[in-house]
Amino acid sequence: MTQSDSELDAHVNENWGNAERLLEYLGDRRLLTEDHAREDPAFCVESAIAIRSTMGVLMGASTVGPLKTALRDIQRFCREFVSAAGPHGAHFQQDSISFATNLVALRIGVARQVYEVITLFKIHPNREISLLLQLIDSDRRSP
Repeated sequence: MTQSDSELDAHVNENWGNAERLLEYLGDRRLLTEDHAREDPAFCVESAIAIRSTMGVLMGASTVGPLKTALRDIQRFCREFVSAAGPHGAHFQQDSISFATNLVALRIGVARQVYEVITLFKIHPNREISLLLQLIDSDRRSP
């Protein structure tokens, strides 16, 4: 086993609980799993703000390594979504295409990070996380 492998194993062991908490939390977020046509833009913005905040808490409890990087990236995707929405989600209220496009981008970005986490930590995804991961496959099939 190389130094890098042992460091990665240590990271996984030290952060296992945080990885599980991340997946449980994200699996319970409608923002990431519901059909966008059923979503309210203002609610989605609030949810993205909450996810961003929770990622910050989890980052504070995680050691430096791949999990912290995934948390930071999820936080960035949420920040980009909220920024695109404008004040109080006004832009998304006026432009449903922009809302849908940005929501899909958020979901795909989060799904890619979740995939990295479940692969590294060897965690079996629940139903909601599995639905989120399907976005990666559909994104790859898009022209």
